[in-house]
Amino acid sequence: MPTDMIISTAADTVGLTLDRIEGLLRDKGLTIFARIDHAGAARGAGLDMQEEEVLIFGNPKAGTMLMKERPEIGIELPLRILAWADEDGTTHVGYTDPALVADRYNITEASGIVENMAGLFKAVAS
Repeated sequence: MPTDMIISTAADTVGLTLDRIEGLLRDKGLTIFARIDHAGAARGAGLDMQEEEVLIFGNPKAGTMLMKERPEIGIELPLRILAWADEDGTTHVGYTDPALVADRYNITEASGIVENMAGLFKAVAS
């Protein structure tokens, strides 16, 4: 399991979990850029896999500040949160720890934004 990913479990299905998270993010004024249904794409290709979806979202003002400090961090943006079902049907929610991403790119001036991102992830994933 990736060491930079923070993972929790959810009581609902993958779809319902991401519906809830998407609603919370919208309520907080964040932009939803895309929602990707990996399992749906697999079915479209004639393959079968566990339910798995990723939600891509962000705040252009916050992201811009990070990219102004370190343009390379743009590969990590917009933010993503993943929900998947394991073989037992348990739904998991995971995201990359923003503090580790900030360390990887040596973000110092915009560290407050990174702290806000970490708090946001923790709030919506719980």
